[in-house]
Amino acid sequence: MMAKRLGLLIPLLLLSQGCVPGHDPLLPELKGRWSAPNAAKLRYAVAAERYANPPAQTESGDCRNEYVTFEKYGVVVYVNGQVNPVFMVQAVARDGARLILDGNAPIVAGGHKARIELVLRNGELRLDDIVDERGRSILYERFENEQARRLGITTVGDVFRLVLDVKPCRV
Repeated sequence: MMAKRLGLLIPLLLLSQGCVPGHDPLLPELKGRWSAPNAAKLRYAVAAERYANPPAQTESGDCRNEYVTFEKYGVVVYVNGQVNPVFMVQAVARDGARLILDGNAPIVAGGHKARIELVLRNGELRLDDIVDERGRSILYERFENEQARRLGITTVGDVFRLVLDVKPCRV
């Protein structure tokens, strides 16, 4: 019994002492969990379209079940315990309030190289541009999907704004 307790305490002790790597942010300003209110609104709209009695809409800034993190290796969305990598970051640059993330989409999404430009203003982060491997902006590139169009999503930028227009989670 004592060995079992020690076996549970040792990893916690190591983690608290910094001996086990945690989730380091891309930049100090991007530390912690970020709320994606646009994604929450979309999730509610989809549920309202599908079900007669949709679940209650989550409060803006509520990060218990869904949030975004900017970790050393990439941008990750957490939804109901599922981990969803959005963009794998290889390099980060700063130009004033603009943050430039160079990397690629996850392999399951094609793995294409890209650059995402974000603007950090008033403690909130906003998507400014997405540049593909050929160096051209694809922010306003349209795609055809009837369900997405009914929900107001018609461009690549609309999709990325769902998870990259974020604000810090309330504590």
